[in-house]
Amino acid sequence: MHTDKGNKSASEAPKNPLDLLPPSPMVLDDWKRLYSNTTKSNLREVAVKGLWDMYDPEARDTHCGSVTTSTIKRT
Repeated sequence: MHTDKGNKSASEAPKNPLDLLPPSPMVLDDWKRLYSNTTKSNLREVAVKGLWDMYDPEARDTHCGSVTTSTIKRT
């Protein structure tokens, strides 16, 4: 007995919900590379500043526990 259940095409595969998000100019791998190559002594000045410089609030949101960046003022 032959069934077609195992013969789904790629177009029928479930889509990733993250693909529905708008495109962002922020390349997360660039920031991860910056963070990984930053020393502890200047982490705040380099990596954290770099994150805020690259961050695109129109396309992404960040969460800190139960607080989102929409409720935090950038300093």
